[in-house]
This record gives sequence, structure tokens and C-alpha cells, in this order.
Amino acid sequence: MFAVFPDGTQPVRKQTSPWIFVAAGCGGCALIGLLFVVGIGFFAVNKGKGMIQDIMQQPKIAQEILTHLQNHEYDQASLLFK
Repeated sequence: MFAVFPDGTQPVRKQTSPWIFVAAGCGGCALIGLLFVVGIGFFAVNKGKGMIQDIMQQPKIAQEILTHLQNHEYDQASLLFK
């Protein structure tokens, strides 16, 4: 039921501020961006764990990779990753 004034008219409904829609739009975009960054981070951490576990199972290759990295031979070190 709606309120009715004594003269028989109904109160005028106040419009929603446009700032509410702006805030909701920006908040939604920020949330999507945050989920994207968290997803990329999750993927990178899992990929890194797998690479480290593979390297640790082969200590000779791990030593070669470290030697190349210490000598700043990054292209040679990247060739050893399979």
C-alpha cells in the first residue's frame, strides 16, 4: 500500500542518484580485474611449482641452469627447460 496525502495525492518517488550506477559500474569492473589478476597469479604459482619440481628431480640439469644464470647466459638456460 502506498501512503496518500490528505489532499488525495501520492508522494513523488525520489529518483536514484546516477552516482549509484557509476559506483556500481566501477566496482564491477574492479572486481573483474581483481579476479583476473588472482587467476593469473594462481596459474603462475602452479606453473612455477611444476618447473621447480621437475628441476629438483634432475640435479645435474639444475646445476647447469644455475651456472648459465650466474654467467648471464639466459638463452642457454632457457634451452634446458623442457
